[in-house]
Amino acid sequence: MHDPRGKAGVGLGYAIAETGADHLVAYHDTMLQNPASITFKGAMPLGITEALPARELSSKKAAQYALLESWSSLGKVIGFCYFGPAPRSFIQVDEVVNTVKAATGWDVTVEELVRVGERATNLARVFNVREGFSRKDDVLPERLFTPLENGALVGVALSRDEFEQTMTELYRIKGWDPTTGAPTVERLRALGIEWAADMLGQH
Repeated sequence: MHDPRGKAGVGLGYAIAETGADHLVAYHDTMLQNPASITFKGAMPLGITEALPARELSSKKAAQYALLESWSSLGKVIGFCYFGPAPRSFIQVDEVVNTVKAATGWDVTVEELVRVGERATNLARVFNVREGFSRKDDVLPERLFTPLENGALVGVALSRDEFEQTMTELYRIKGWDPTTGAPTVERLRALGIEWAADMLGQH
């Protein structure tokens, strides 16, 4: 139903998700390609400023993916339904922030909440790396690099070179080693979870 040949950012999510390919890890590219859409406007408070074509693979798409992955991860941490908060649905970003403030008494900002989500994805990644997973596992099926045989996108395929370049940029943005896929000590320290480096044998 959600073919990365039509939604390239979803492909990044399929490849890198901590629990295996999952269409809910990434916000779908089609939601963010029209600056006049309600979904794009809903993402703007997170720092999304540029609408990108759904099939684009680039450093901009990597940055967009990384930010929205952290926001989606926050939803899992605080127990929100995937289909509640913007940009996927209608609970606006400021309403999510105010809900967390009301429930916890913490004077948090949207930036701090995005970091909560980022912290969670990094801890999950540390666990997976400890268990033997690495960049070699962040792949897509060969079929997705072959052209579609029919439909509106007949002849369209993911570019393997563009996909790998965008994945490398995504690792850089996330602070993960582009060769191994492991979070760096520096990134773990910046997120306040440097103790997790011990699970990777890093110091």
